[in-house]
Amino acid sequence: PFLVEIKKKIKKKTKTTNFLFVGKFIPRKNLLLLIKIFSELHLNYNFKLYIIGEVSSKLHKNYYESVRREISINRITNKIKIYKNLKYKKIFNYYRLCDVLIMPSINEPASISVLESLGQGTPVICGNNNGTNFYIKNKYNGLIFDENNKKELKKKILFFIKSKKNINKFSQNSFIYFKKNYSEKKFLNQFEKLFK
Repeated sequence: PFLVEIKKKIKKKTKTTNFLFVGKFIPRKNLLLLIKIFSELHLNYNFKLYIIGEVSSKLHKNYYESVRREISINRITNKIKIYKNLKYKKIFNYYRLCDVLIMPSINEPASISVLESLGQGTPVICGNNNGTNFYIKNKYNGLIFDENNKKELKKKILFFIKSKKNINKFSQNSFIYFKKNYSEKKFLNQFEKLFK
């Protein structure tokens, strides 16, 4: 199994629902779909979306620019913030700051950000073909949607926007579940038992 750092996040009460995406700026991450959904929601709901990604090639740079353009065209620069090439420690600050991680990608082999997020007690929304979606217990510590299904993804986003209680409940569930099953300490203990 993948193992992650388990650390309980400090709850800060805010009226805004903060969403997070962490990944490379490449087309299969499907960020344009995410921006389209948030552009439809921005007039009626109080949220922020933080997009954190790697830009280390021409392909990354081109997609990064298309994401920036889409945000500007839809006039939601006040709701969506983009950061590129952040250091690992800074990214973890966003896992703790944000309420929910969204992974809208297509054909995702195994998104590590899903695990890192869950290990911090941050619920996750991700597609059914993501290679790490089995770390999510659907409707317990996160929500799974049919990949590339805009209507369904929008519904999952609204589930968290409309209720801070849902966020708090899923966050607590995620922390307990990951501490019990996917901490380094737990894995090492089980590994030692096998050797004995």
